Amino acid sequence: MSPNQAIIYATIKGLAEQGEPLPRNIEIAEMAGVPFNTTTSAIEALKAARKIRIENLGKHRRVATIVDTGEQTAWPEEVERPERPSDSFAAILPEPRFPCPWCEVRSDIGCVHLRRAA
Repeated sequence: MSPNQAIIYATIKGLAEQGEPLPRNIEIAEMAGVPFNTTTSAIEALKAARKIRIENLGKHRRVATIVDTGEQTAWPEEVERPERPSDSFAAILPEPRFPCPWCEVRSDIGCVHLRRAA
């Protein structure tokens, strides 16, 4: 195990012992004091060495298990998403464009009867 892997392992193990949820890799790097660009490879190496198991539950939601002790990081809380009003897209949709009754061509495409300045 490399020094960075040992530091990351100790950090994740400490999170599991304290019952804290597993943060994102960049936050683990900041907590451990190691460069961010080595964190992902260190975690993958720890998984390959069967020191930890990580269960992904969706975006930024995961649980780590320390294989030797069986301790787990806390399960992330379910984030409630606000209900989207049914007319939420009405403000961004353009008004419907109807074809010209004389030539059957929309004015934005090239009707000479209903041409409008763009």
